[in-house]
Amino acid sequence: MSNRGKGILSGNIFCGHCGGRLTATTSGRGKINADGLLEKRVCYVCYNQSRKRKECDGPCTYTSARVDAEVIEAIRGLFASLTGSPKDDIMGKVFDEKMNDLRIRLGQTSERLREETAELQIYESEVIKCLTGKSRFSEDVLSRLIDEKAEIVNKLKLEVKSLESQMAAGTETVKSTETKLDYLATWADLFDSSDMETKKMIVANLINRVTVSKDYRLTIEFNVEIERILHAA
Repeated sequence: MSNRGKGILSGNIFCGHCGGRLTATTSGRGKINADGLLEKRVCYVCYNQSRKRKECDGPCTYTSARVDAEVIEAIRGLFASLTGSPKDDIMGKVFDEKMNDLRIRLGQTSERLREETAELQIYESEVIKCLTGKSRFSEDVLSRLIDEKAEIVNKLKLEVKSLESQMAAGTETVKSTETKLDYLATWADLFDSSDMETKKMIVANLINRVTVSKDYRLTIEFNVEIERILHAA
Protein backbone atom coordinates (compact mmCIF):
# COMPACT_ATOMS: atom_id res chain seq x y z
CA MET A 1 0.00 0.00 0.00
CA SER A 2 1.30 3.51 -0.79
CA ASN A 3 0.10 6.79 0.68
CA ARG A 4 3.48 8.45 1.20
CA GLY A 5 3.56 12.07 0.12
CA LYS A 6 -0.13 12.26 -0.82
CA GLY A 7 -0.87 15.17 1.54
CA ILE A 8 0.97 18.38 0.67
CA LEU A 9 0.51 19.95 4.11
CA SER A 10 1.99 18.72 7.37
CA GLY A 11 1.99 20.56 10.70
CA ASN A 12 0.80 23.86 9.21
CA ILE A 13 -2.88 23.13 8.55
CA PHE A 14 -5.55 24.05 11.12
CA CYS A 15 -9.29 23.80 11.70
CA GLY A 16 -11.10 27.08 11.11
CA HIS A 17 -13.71 26.24 13.77
CA CYS A 18 -11.82 25.09 16.88
CA GLY A 19 -8.30 26.19 15.93
CA GLY A 20 -6.83 22.72 16.39
CA ARG A 21 -4.46 21.00 14.01
CA LEU A 22 -5.65 18.93 11.08
CA THR A 23 -3.71 15.71 10.64
CA ALA A 24 -3.41 13.59 7.50
CA THR A 25 -4.90 10.12 7.57
CA THR A 26 -6.40 7.57 5.19
CA SER A 27 -10.00 6.37 4.82
CA GLY A 28 -11.95 3.89 2.71
CA ARG A 29 -10.90 0.62 1.18
CA GLY A 30 -8.79 2.25 -1.51
CA LYS A 31 -8.03 1.25 -5.07
CA ILE A 32 -5.16 -0.20 -7.07
CA ASN A 33 -3.15 2.41 -8.96
CA ALA A 34 -1.27 2.05 -12.26
CA ASP A 35 1.78 0.69 -10.42
CA GLY A 36 -0.27 -2.07 -8.83
CA LEU A 37 -0.17 -0.47 -5.37
CA LEU A 38 -3.19 -0.04 -3.12
CA GLU A 39 -3.98 3.63 -2.56
CA LYS A 40 -6.47 4.90 -0.02
CA ARG A 41 -8.21 8.26 0.06
CA VAL A 42 -6.19 10.74 2.12
CA CYS A 43 -8.03 13.18 4.38
CA TYR A 44 -7.15 15.96 6.78
CA VAL A 45 -8.86 15.24 10.11
CA CYS A 46 -9.62 17.66 12.93
CA TYR A 47 -7.57 16.27 15.81
CA ASN A 48 -9.68 17.91 18.53
CA GLN A 49 -12.92 16.54 17.14
CA SER A 50 -11.66 13.07 16.27
CA ARG A 51 -10.07 12.66 19.71
CA LYS A 52 -12.89 14.46 21.52
CA ARG A 53 -10.37 16.82 23.08
CA LYS A 54 -12.34 19.99 22.40
CA GLU A 55 -15.77 21.02 21.15
CA CYS A 56 -15.77 21.69 17.40
CA ASP A 57 -18.76 22.58 15.22
CA GLY A 58 -16.91 22.13 11.92
CA PRO A 59 -16.46 19.08 9.69
CA CYS A 60 -14.28 16.33 11.09
CA THR A 61 -12.62 15.51 7.75
CA TYR A 62 -11.58 17.31 4.57
CA THR A 63 -10.46 15.54 1.40
CA SER A 64 -6.77 16.32 0.99
CA ALA A 65 -6.94 16.34 -2.82
CA ARG A 66 -9.38 19.26 -2.73
CA VAL A 67 -7.46 21.22 -0.10
CA ASP A 68 -4.11 20.55 -1.77
CA ALA A 69 -5.43 21.69 -5.16
CA GLU A 70 -6.23 25.14 -3.75
CA VAL A 71 -2.87 25.38 -2.02
CA ILE A 72 -1.06 24.43 -5.23
CA GLU A 73 -2.98 27.10 -7.15
CA ALA A 74 -1.98 29.68 -4.52
CA ILE A 75 1.67 28.67 -4.94
CA ARG A 76 1.40 28.94 -8.71
CA GLY A 77 -0.18 32.36 -8.29
CA LEU A 78 2.75 33.41 -6.12
CA PHE A 79 5.25 32.32 -8.73
CA ALA A 80 3.26 34.00 -11.53
CA SER A 81 3.14 37.31 -9.64
CA LEU A 82 6.95 37.40 -9.57
CA THR A 83 7.29 36.89 -13.31
CA GLY A 84 8.47 40.06 -15.02
CA SER A 85 9.20 41.95 -11.78
CA PRO A 86 12.83 43.21 -11.83
CA LYS A 87 14.84 41.62 -9.04
CA ASP A 88 16.49 44.91 -7.99
CA ASP A 89 13.10 46.64 -7.74
CA ILE A 90 11.72 43.93 -5.46
CA MET A 91 14.81 43.98 -3.23
CA GLY A 92 14.61 47.77 -2.93
CA LYS A 93 10.93 47.75 -1.99
CA VAL A 94 11.37 44.92 0.52
CA PHE A 95 14.30 46.79 2.09
CA ASP A 96 12.29 50.02 2.41
CA GLU A 97 9.28 48.19 3.87
CA LYS A 98 11.34 46.28 6.41
CA MET A 99 13.29 49.36 7.50
CA ASN A 100 10.07 51.32 7.91
CA ASP A 101 8.59 48.48 9.96
CA LEU A 102 11.69 48.39 12.16
CA ARG A 103 11.61 52.17 12.66
CA ILE A 104 7.98 52.02 13.77
CA ARG A 105 8.62 49.10 16.14
CA LEU A 106 11.75 50.79 17.52
CA GLY A 107 9.84 54.01 18.16
CA GLN A 108 6.98 52.21 19.89
CA THR A 109 9.29 50.05 21.99
CA SER A 110 11.50 53.00 22.96
CA GLU A 111 8.46 54.98 24.05
CA ARG A 112 7.22 52.09 26.17
CA LEU A 113 10.71 51.74 27.66
CA ARG A 114 10.64 55.40 28.69
CA GLU A 115 7.23 54.97 30.30
CA GLU A 116 8.16 51.80 32.17
CA THR A 117 11.49 53.30 33.31
CA ALA A 118 9.66 56.36 34.67
CA GLU A 119 7.32 54.08 36.64
CA LEU A 120 10.28 52.09 37.98
CA GLN A 121 11.90 55.32 39.17
CA ILE A 122 8.69 56.28 40.98
CA TYR A 123 8.67 52.95 42.81
CA GLU A 124 12.37 53.27 43.65
CA SER A 125 11.77 56.75 45.05
CA GLU A 126 9.32 55.19 47.49
CA VAL A 127 12.04 53.08 49.14
CA ILE A 128 13.24 55.83 51.51
CA LYS A 129 9.63 56.72 52.33
CA CYS A 130 8.96 53.07 53.06
CA LEU A 131 11.88 52.92 55.50
CA THR A 132 10.52 55.97 57.36
CA GLY A 133 6.97 54.66 57.32
CA LYS A 134 5.72 57.41 55.01
CA SER A 135 5.16 55.29 51.87
CA ARG A 136 1.74 54.26 50.65
CA PHE A 137 3.23 50.81 49.97
CA SER A 138 4.30 48.11 52.38
CA GLU A 139 7.90 46.88 52.10
CA ASP A 140 6.84 43.54 50.58
CA VAL A 141 4.49 45.11 48.05
CA LEU A 142 7.06 47.73 47.02
CA SER A 143 9.78 45.11 46.62
CA ARG A 144 7.52 43.02 44.41
CA LEU A 145 6.52 46.04 42.29
CA ILE A 146 10.14 47.07 41.78
CA ASP A 147 11.20 43.52 40.79
CA GLU A 148 8.32 43.14 38.33
CA LYS A 149 8.90 46.56 36.76
CA ALA A 150 12.66 46.04 36.56
CA GLU A 151 12.10 42.78 34.68
CA ILE A 152 9.86 44.56 32.17
CA VAL A 153 12.43 47.36 31.72
CA ASN A 154 15.27 44.89 31.14
CA LYS A 155 13.27 42.99 28.53
CA LEU A 156 12.42 46.22 26.71
CA LYS A 157 16.08 47.28 26.75
CA LEU A 158 17.02 44.00 25.07
CA GLU A 159 14.25 44.44 22.51
CA VAL A 160 15.40 47.99 21.70
CA LYS A 161 18.98 46.75 21.30
CA SER A 162 17.82 43.96 18.99
CA LEU A 163 15.81 46.35 16.81
CA GLU A 164 18.72 48.78 16.60
CA SER A 165 21.02 45.93 15.54
CA GLN A 166 18.57 44.85 12.85
CA MET A 167 18.41 48.38 11.47
CA ALA A 168 22.19 48.66 11.49
CA ALA A 169 22.44 45.39 9.55
CA GLY A 170 20.33 46.67 6.67
CA THR A 171 22.57 45.12 4.02
CA GLU A 172 21.78 41.70 5.46
CA THR A 173 18.12 42.35 4.61
CA VAL A 174 19.06 42.89 0.97
CA LYS A 175 21.17 39.73 0.89
CA SER A 176 18.41 37.70 2.56
CA THR A 177 15.82 38.93 0.05
CA GLU A 178 18.13 38.19 -2.88
CA THR A 179 18.71 34.66 -1.58
CA LYS A 180 14.98 34.11 -1.15
CA LEU A 181 14.28 35.40 -4.67
CA ASP A 182 16.87 32.98 -6.07
CA TYR A 183 15.17 30.12 -4.23
CA LEU A 184 11.77 31.23 -5.52
CA ALA A 185 13.03 31.26 -9.10
CA THR A 186 14.40 27.74 -8.69
CA TRP A 187 11.24 26.47 -7.00
CA ALA A 188 9.05 28.05 -9.70
CA ASP A 189 10.93 26.06 -12.35
CA LEU A 190 10.74 22.82 -10.35
CA PHE A 191 7.32 22.95 -8.75
CA ASP A 192 4.94 21.48 -11.34
CA SER A 193 7.32 18.72 -12.42
CA SER A 194 8.53 17.77 -8.93
CA ASP A 195 7.38 14.80 -6.86
CA MET A 196 5.09 15.23 -3.85
CA GLU A 197 7.92 15.22 -1.30
CA THR A 198 9.63 18.12 -3.08
CA LYS A 199 6.33 20.00 -3.34
CA LYS A 200 5.83 19.51 0.41
CA MET A 201 9.29 20.96 1.07
CA ILE A 202 8.59 24.01 -1.09
CA VAL A 203 5.16 24.56 0.47
CA ALA A 204 6.61 24.28 4.00
CA ASN A 205 9.15 26.99 3.17
CA LEU A 206 6.54 29.36 1.71
CA ILE A 207 3.41 28.88 3.79
CA ASN A 208 3.15 29.61 7.49
CA ARG A 209 -0.41 28.44 8.03
CA VAL A 210 -3.47 27.12 6.19
CA THR A 211 -6.85 27.33 7.92
CA VAL A 212 -9.72 25.24 6.55
CA SER A 213 -13.38 25.82 7.37
CA LYS A 214 -16.74 24.35 6.34
CA ASP A 215 -17.37 24.18 2.57
CA TYR A 216 -13.60 24.14 2.01
CA ARG A 217 -13.06 27.83 2.74
CA LEU A 218 -9.30 28.25 2.94
CA THR A 219 -7.19 31.02 4.42
CA ILE A 220 -3.58 30.74 3.30
CA GLU A 221 -0.92 32.72 5.16
CA PHE A 222 2.51 32.97 3.58
CA ASN A 223 5.48 33.56 5.86
CA VAL A 224 6.38 37.18 6.63
CA GLU A 225 9.30 37.46 4.20
CA ILE A 226 7.26 35.98 1.35
CA GLU A 227 4.41 38.43 2.11
CA ARG A 228 6.87 41.31 1.83
CA ILE A 229 8.12 40.04 -1.52
CA LEU A 230 4.53 39.67 -2.77
CA HIS A 231 3.72 43.25 -1.79
CA ALA A 232 6.85 44.47 -3.55
CA ALA A 233 6.32 42.51 -6.79
